Amino acid sequence: MDTTLLVRALTFYTWVLVSGGVLTVLLIARFFEQTSQQKTRYWLFLVPLGFFALGAWRHIALGRFIGDALGGLLWFVGALVLIVQCLVLYRQMTRG
Repeated sequence: MDTTLLVRALTFYTWVLVSGGVLTVLLIARFFEQTSQQKTRYWLFLVPLGFFALGAWRHIALGRFIGDALGGLLWFVGALVLIVQCLVLYRQMTRG
């Protein structure tokens, strides 16, 4: 098996797992908005999903995961945005 194919498959698999987690949090935020009548702006969770998708696409297109600064930066920015959004949602849900 070619290592490039393995890297592409693992990158795609990682993106699918991360997307599933982000979509789960999005659905939790949507449910909270519907049941509490507080605005959570759950649709903003699509922003980090876009960063993760662009980063994964970049890694898959190049066929390597290490040494690609732009792809790594996209993943990093997506993670930072997701962390901030999760913290805001957490504070909103626990504020009472």
